[in-house]
Amino acid sequence: GTVERDSPVDLQCMTRYMLQEVTVWDVIGELVLLTTEPPPDNPFQLDHTHLDNLPARTQAIVTGSLLHAFHSLLVKNNTWTSPDLLKDYKHLTLRHVHTLPCWSSQCHVTAFALDMLVKTTL
Repeated sequence: GTVERDSPVDLQCMTRYMLQEVTVWDVIGELVLLTTEPPPDNPFQLDHTHLDNLPARTQAIVTGSLLHAFHSLLVKNNTWTSPDLLKDYKHLTLRHVHTLPCWSSQCHVTAFALDMLVKTTL
């Protein structure tokens, strides 16, 4: 029969793991860059159409989860510095704020004020 050959992928992030923290996001991002032709500017590009089609509650949960992941990519890890990733992070933050139920009467914060906060801090 045929003999299967083991062909491990040489990932740069795995050669750095003894010197710095390497996350699963580093592995995923590098795999996307190595296996996609042409390589994308942002290996974590979001499908905004898919997010648009989610029910409001699901969208709030998904955007919150994605924000957490993007936060670890951009702030904690600082390996991924693509302007497109930062743009998606900003857009995702605004989307998340708008998917939350209206609670401005409870804390006196309007969606406009949150938009301004996001735009000036990111």
